[in-house]
Amino acid sequence: MTFIEKILKKIENFGQVIDPVVNYNILYRYYTNRVFANQQQNKGEYNMKETTLQILKKCKITSKYKGYTYLPVAVEIASRHLGDSLCIMKNIYPVIGQIFHASPREVERNIHTVVERCWLNNRTYIVEIMGYDVRKCPGNGQFIDALVYYILNRNPQLDLREIV
Repeated sequence: MTFIEKILKKIENFGQVIDPVVNYNILYRYYTNRVFANQQQNKGEYNMKETTLQILKKCKITSKYKGYTYLPVAVEIASRHLGDSLCIMKNIYPVIGQIFHASPREVERNIHTVVERCWLNNRTYIVEIMGYDVRKCPGNGQFIDALVYYILNRNPQLDLREIV
């Protein structure tokens, strides 16, 4: 079962009727209500988004890049689905695009720009995040996956495997 199918199943359990075509407005509402509401309730607890932003700041990435706001959401979604088979172009980018009113292709490109800038600005830190000697700039999927595991390894008490 894919990421989107799991979300649709959860939404159907709440009694909403879903078209066979993925309705990203419903995904957007579900995501913002569930994930961001949980963050508001747990302000004192660990925040994956804030840690991702701190990592980006270490790489000298500012909010001048659109990917600066997209990447923490991608890491948050990926962290909640550890072990699941996620296709970022089908399961992550459309949700982020709906949240920020952008196409999945724009989301992909903006995140890629941030990853490239991180690579150019602080290569040694990216190698530390990746966990092995990287000879060229990692792809978006590799970087998002590495960020999730890097953040979780820094905070082993976290268990973010619950399905959204």
